[in-house]
Amino acid sequence: MSEQSDCISAMQRMAIIAQPERSGGVASTTETAPQPYRFQPLAGTVWQDRFILNFYDNDPSAGILDWDCSQWTYDNHYATDILIRGFAEQDIGVPVFAALDGVVAYAHDGENDRNTTLEGQPANCVILQHQGTHQSWYWHLRKGSVAVAVGEEVKAGTQIGQVGSSGHSWMPHLHFESRFDGYAYEAYSGPCHPGPQHWVNQTSIPRHTWISEFAMHDSNSIPIAQFYPQNPPRTGTFVRTGAAQPIGAWYVIHNEPESSVWRARYLRPDGTTGFDSGTRTLNNESSRFAAHWFSFALAPDTNGAWTLELSVNGQVLMIAPFLVIDAGAIPVNRSPLRPAAIAFDPLAPTTNDAIFCRLTVPPLQDPDYDVVSYEYNWIIAGLCYRRVTNAALADAIPRGAALPGDAIRCVVTPYDGRQFGTPIEATIPGAIRPSLDIRNIADNRVVISWPTSAAGYVLQSASAAAWSNVTAKAFRSGTAMALTNEATGSARFFRLISP
Repeated sequence: MSEQSDCISAMQRMAIIAQPERSGGVASTTETAPQPYRFQPLAGTVWQDRFILNFYDNDPSAGILDWDCSQWTYDNHYATDILIRGFAEQDIGVPVFAALDGVVAYAHDGENDRNTTLEGQPANCVILQHQGTHQSWYWHLRKGSVAVAVGEEVKAGTQIGQVGSSGHSWMPHLHFESRFDGYAYEAYSGPCHPGPQHWVNQTSIPRHTWISEFAMHDSNSIPIAQFYPQNPPRTGTFVRTGAAQPIGAWYVIHNEPESSVWRARYLRPDGTTGFDSGTRTLNNESSRFAAHWFSFALAPDTNGAWTLELSVNGQVLMIAPFLVIDAGAIPVNRSPLRPAAIAFDPLAPTTNDAIFCRLTVPPLQDPDYDVVSYEYNWIIAGLCYRRVTNAALADAIPRGAALPGDAIRCVVTPYDGRQFGTPIEATIPGAIRPSLDIRNIADNRVVISWPTSAAGYVLQSASAAAWSNVTAKAFRSGTAMALTNEATGSARFFRLISP
């Protein structure tokens, strides 16, 4: 399959490929397949505040085909494009994380990061070298955000930059490309790309219709230059003037069928209908990603908490509150809503895991439709490890940041640019467990290793229901403890226990 430029300019791609490869800190010449990925390498959660617009194109001809036999890609695209929610989130910051342990093979910064036209511009980017010939590429980064230097060793989950729209890009997104033996490869497996998948937990493709971003506004029209992915006008409060005034909304919708119909109902505080747009036709093509806006000249006949009900193809997709106040009243900012839930990912992490702190939020995060950011305060063993504000529903700390037995707290506080909301927190009370790496080196021999931070732990094995201590003496090998163990007889199981 020939490699054309896709959303990396041909000139920059050729210059990068011509660079000599660097050996990774965990390099090996015996790797026959790339390491699997454990997480999407950016802050946020896919299909909530993150959207995969394009997968790898598996059709070698002029057609397009993603791994799931649909067309969530474009011709000659050899990566995954993960979108954030426009320039408003970019301006706050959305971290990009190293997908695996590695060494920085290439880094570039200083390019404009607000591109919306595809003109072959160079991008801010980072390339990581992993085991053997495995590389991961991170493209379109925000100007000034590249946080690593060539030759630097990084752990999985380390922040290496922020999402931007630098280079050959039409809106803020991360172009995440996987390469092995010098060629881009498809990390996903499915009916149109059979074979091994290179994700520990592969992300599926949703097929239902949903709205991922929504805001009320008070404009008669929104010029193209101010519409999505820019930050269009937002408000949740309208002042009664006695005359008709624009009251509308804009939204981003996914999996919108061809020739969809829509309807907007404005409901008074008592639930009665103040205005009904009736059913209207979009005359659209089917789309997995589209942005729309509408506005009606209305003269609300009462104040209080109104509701806009938006239906698409007969299904109510958004119930949006807005406030109507009398003339002379002063609009008051309202604090962002408290996240509905918080959890660690994975739920029971080991020292081998990058750890994410993930939020579940209401469909509308702020009653004034402000862009909400989140302050993440990571506390490990009672000490502040990472404190960062970003525009994402998840943040991460690197693999190995917490040692066996460490307690972890993640305290998250929402912020709308003027007022903080109520914090929410999650805690792992000393539950971080040391991880084991077990490799077969012969038919009946295995090498077992674990972090030196767990040097005092005792290795046990079991061939049936009973556990017993392994008598072989462990030795230090770099940053790990290791030993060779016989694995004859029935299946063996291994674990570490605290001394």
